[in-house]
Amino acid sequence: MSNRIDFFQPVENTLALPAATILVLLDGSLCPYLEPIEIVYSEYPEFGWAKLAYNPAAYAGGGLISIEDIEAELAIGKSICIRQIYNNSAPDVLICSVPIFTGKIESVETSIGADGEKVEVTAMDFSASLKRITVCGRRVRCEDGSSVFVEDLDTIFNEDGEGNAAVESAENQGNSYTVFAEESSARKFWSCAEATEYLLCEYLTAGDLQRPAIEQLQSLTENRIVSNLDVTGMSLLEALHHCCEEAGIKFKFAARFMQGAAGEAIVFYKGGAGRIVELNCQRAGQRFSISKTNVSKLSVRKSFNVASEVTATIDLETPYLFFDYRVGDRVTSGADGRDVLGTRRDNKGICRIERVRLDFKNQCTNLRIVRQRDVGL
Repeated sequence: MSNRIDFFQPVENTLALPAATILVLLDGSLCPYLEPIEIVYSEYPEFGWAKLAYNPAAYAGGGLISIEDIEAELAIGKSICIRQIYNNSAPDVLICSVPIFTGKIESVETSIGADGEKVEVTAMDFSASLKRITVCGRRVRCEDGSSVFVEDLDTIFNEDGEGNAAVESAENQGNSYTVFAEESSARKFWSCAEATEYLLCEYLTAGDLQRPAIEQLQSLTENRIVSNLDVTGMSLLEALHHCCEEAGIKFKFAARFMQGAAGEAIVFYKGGAGRIVELNCQRAGQRFSISKTNVSKLSVRKSFNVASEVTATIDLETPYLFFDYRVGDRVTSGADGRDVLGTRRDNKGICRIERVRLDFKNQCTNLRIVRQRDVGL
C-alpha cells in the first residue's frame, strides 16, 4: 500500500491548420492579398463565379502592391484558383489541398471613399468562355475520310427530321468524333450525345476543358435522338443547353485536378438523380445541437411551374461554412427532425440543390433548393 499520488499532465494535440483554411492562387502563384468573399455554384444560365477582395493587411511580406497598381496585377483573363487546404490523415503530416473553384478574372472594381479603399475581383468559371464562342457552319466528312469546315451552312442537327450525321467519325485536332455528312454520302441520325460531343470537340481545344467520353454521354442520355435542332448563331453555352434539354439532362462546371494542376471539367447530370444529402432542423423546444441541426434560416416560396414541374423554391442557410454541397444533390430530412423541406409529406416530389453559395464573410453556406414532381428521374 502506498500514499503516493501520481499527477498526469494532459496531452493536447492541436491542428496544424485551422478548419476551412483557404488558399488563393493567381496565375498559378500564391496570392496572399486576395481573400474570398463568396463562391457561387449554379446551373444554366448563372453557373459559377467567385468574388474576392484585396486585403493589404493580409500581406505579411515585402513588395506590397498599392491600390493604384493593383489593376495591372489583377488583369482581366488571369486565372484564379481557390483551394481548400487540410491535414492529411495520420500517420502522414503532409498538408494537402483540393481546388474548390477555378476560373478567370472577368472584372475588377475599385472604389475610394469615406469607408476607405476597396478593390473587388470577380472571376467566372468556364461558362464565360463558352458565352463568347458563336456556333456556325458545319464540319463535313469527305469521302476520303478527311473533313472540311463549311462556314456558310447552318448548324442544324437532323434538319427537317432527317438524319444528316456521317456514319463514320472524322479526325480533327487530335479528336475523333461524329461530324456532318456530305449530300451524296450515307447518313444517320444525330443522337443528343453525338451533337453535344460535336460542339465540344469542334469549338474547344483539347485540354481546355475536361469532358466525359462519348460512351458516358450515350448512357446518360439513353441514346436519345435530336429533333431538328437549329443552334446556328447561338453561343456555345446556349447551344449545349439546348442539346441537354433535348435529352432531359443538365450540366455544370467543376474544379478538377488535371495532369497535376487545377483545371475545369464540364459535368453532365440528371436533375434529382445525384447523391443524397441530409438537411435537418430540430423540433421546437429542443436544446440546440450542432449534430442534429444544419439549418439556421429557411424560407419557402410555393408555386407551380408547368414546364419544370417545380412546386416550391426553398432558400436555406447553414450555421457554418460547408464545402461539400453540390448542385444536383438530392436533399432529404431525417426522421427525428422537422419536415421543413416537405420531403416526407409529399412522396411524389423530390428536392434538389439548384444553387450553392459559400459566404466567407458570414461563415455560412446558402442553398437554393427546388421541390419538383418526380417524373422518373
